[in-house]
Amino acid sequence: MAVDCRCPNCGDNLGKDVENGLVAWCGNCGTRFYNERGDKDYMTKEDKEWLSNNKPRRRQGGMYDPRF
Repeated sequence: MAVDCRCPNCGDNLGKDVENGLVAWCGNCGTRFYNERGDKDYMTKEDKEWLSNNKPRRRQGGMYDPRF
């Protein structure tokens, strides 16, 4: 089930999580963040570089830390 993807910085609604990329970007405040359920098919070179430098870390319970 798709849920709203919200910017962790300003709370802006970016649409559904599965409709955004793996690296989501907020047009309101410019924040780039990891979207766990995002689409990875259309990642740009810049997105891949950001993801490799800001690799998401798993929490103890197996969930991704949404800040990365």
